[in-house]
Amino acid sequence: MGQLALGFQSLLFKLAIFVVMAALLAWALGGTLWPRSQWGIVSEPLGGWAIRVEVTGAHEVHYHLAASEGGEWINVLPREGADSWSSVAGPVRLPDGGILIAALVANRWEFFRSTGGDPGSFSLDDMWMAPDRYMVEQILRQSSSAPASTESKES
Repeated sequence: MGQLALGFQSLLFKLAIFVVMAALLAWALGGTLWPRSQWGIVSEPLGGWAIRVEVTGAHEVHYHLAASEGGEWINVLPREGADSWSSVAGPVRLPDGGILIAALVANRWEFFRSTGGDPGSFSLDDMWMAPDRYMVEQILRQSSSAPASTESKES
């Protein structure tokens, strides 16, 4: 029985040394044993709006539309409980002063348009359909340069 206890003691000692060495190696390489999510702004802020990317500990990438309030970035879209965004295009400023953004949600591009400066003013805009990223960029470019009014002028 004494040899069995010595065997377990030796095993626990080696396990403790291994954990300490792994933690030191992770620290030396600039990481941790338990990674936490990190985020950053990946677009040029446009009127207080920007695209924020978040990488979780499981190396999953999620995009958000964020608003700058009081010097901090607050996620506005996607809303709680909605599917996460795997890719984003935009934001672009519309001629009427609003913002348009496109997001890849569940392998389908969706467009979101703001109706004002309030963070809660974004709504799903199903005016456009886009099969791929190229078409999304075309729509965003055309929308940002379209005239503000569609009324025809009589001469």
